Order: sequence, then structure tokens, then C-alpha cells
Amino acid sequence: MQHAPGARPHIVRRLTDTCELDRLFYRAHAALSAEQHAVGLRFRAYWRRCTPTGRRVQRYSPPTRQGGGTLEETEISVNARHAIDRALALLTPARARVVCAVCGLDEHPGTRIRTLHRALDLLQEKWR
Repeated sequence: MQHAPGARPHIVRRLTDTCELDRLFYRAHAALSAEQHAVGLRFRAYWRRCTPTGRRVQRYSPPTRQGGGTLEETEISVNARHAIDRALALLTPARARVVCAVCGLDEHPGTRIRTLHRALDLLQEKWR
């Protein structure tokens, strides 16, 4: 970061917010505990492994690859999907929705923060 000539330097805090969980954990009055943050990131990792990460725009050129990846990639995706299914089976529908929204889809929890806390605490107990 460059300062104007003659300006006094000031201290800034740099955070790497990669997802909504990081924003909730690293803010001044953290809305998540360290354990809840870790469990949320674990769920997020499973979510990202089992959801397709294709392009969001279409190209005019014909596709050059056929198939959906290697056998190992498919197996990892299936195992991640099973982990998510087991996790969601432990939760009530409202808790499952908020975990999927915040951890998987990076939505802000809004008024559902207490529901998110309870869901992440329950997952943390079961995933020890």
C-alpha cells in the first residue's frame, strides 16, 4: 500500500476473508468460536468437493474434453456427498438449511446466527 508523499504511515489489519465463516470468525466481536469455525470449514470443504465447479459462462467453441474427471475425483466427490448426507441427517431441517446456506453457499446468516451456533456445536460433537 503506498502513501502520499509526506503522509504519516498508519497500521492496518489485513484479513483474508475467503468465505462468510471467516468474516464471522475474524471480526472484532467474533460471532463464531474457534471450534465452530473449524467445523464450518470442514463442512465447507465437503460441500466444495461434492458440488460441480464448472464455468458459469458458455463458450462458442465446442468442448474438448469428454467425461467428468478421473475415477479418484469421482470417488472423492461421492465420499464428500456421503459425509454431507450424514451431517445433515443429524440436524433439524432449519439447522440444515442454515448450515448449507452459510457454510456451503456463503450467505450471511442474518437472524439465523443462533441456529447456526447450535448446528455447528452439534456437528462438532459428532465429528470428534
